[in-house]
Amino acid sequence: MQRVFRVLVGLLALLFIGYGLVYMFNPTDLAPLMGIEAKDVLGVSTLRADVCGMFLAIGLMLAAGLWRGDTTWFLAAAVLVGAIMLGRIVGIVADGHTRMVVANLVTEVVIVAILLGAHRRLNV
Repeated sequence: MQRVFRVLVGLLALLFIGYGLVYMFNPTDLAPLMGIEAKDVLGVSTLRADVCGMFLAIGLMLAAGLWRGDTTWFLAAAVLVGAIMLGRIVGIVADGHTRMVVANLVTEVVIVAILLGAHRRLNV
């Protein structure tokens, strides 16, 4: 089971770092996928800084946790994804939902569960 969690966390690290880097240099491709629009330089800057920066931070925390063998990094990443979940839940209550909003929330719940499970299983 430890190997499974290491692989899952490694894949998540690659995914978050990959998305962060790809969209950091081409954020206008990210906007339509996320249902948002960057109308000017400020909007594009916000996509790069807030969205891509968050993706990179999560991915780097996961990679650091694997590299250093310190699963506290997984908890830090789980807190960030949990904050994203909170925002999504507030949005569902305030604005309603679509199939994609629910799919994103389910994905985030699974990610947090994996990270908490990995922390528990790999914390030796």
